[in-house]
Amino acid sequence: MDPDDLSENKCFTYTWNIENFSYSWQKNRECISSPVFNVDTMEKTKWRLDLYPNGCLKNARDYISFFLKRESACTGPEEFNIYFDLSFLTTNTSALLSRGPYSNSFSKGMDWGLVRFVPLDQY
Repeated sequence: MDPDDLSENKCFTYTWNIENFSYSWQKNRECISSPVFNVDTMEKTKWRLDLYPNGCLKNARDYISFFLKRESACTGPEEFNIYFDLSFLTTNTSALLSRGPYSNSFSKGMDWGLVRFVPLDQY
């Protein structure tokens, strides 16, 4: 097989620790944003996570909403396709809840996520 025909998968993991999440004060449609992170292996693109502890929409106030966003001020191609999972981890880093894998093409400034990632009463 010709080596030029092989695709190279580039992986990374970003872990965002939120202390005292159960005491979050955000109202419906108010989010907590992670620090922006650069992914050098993905053409130096910039990303962040947005978490809505009481939902991002009026009809999702009983859910936690969770999104991955590509930053507007970002290098790399206009469109960038990635595969990703969104997960909540316990304090010992085992998966409490994981959704995915998803495949999505992100343009600069675009986000994608789950309006109803997990019901508040199950968290």
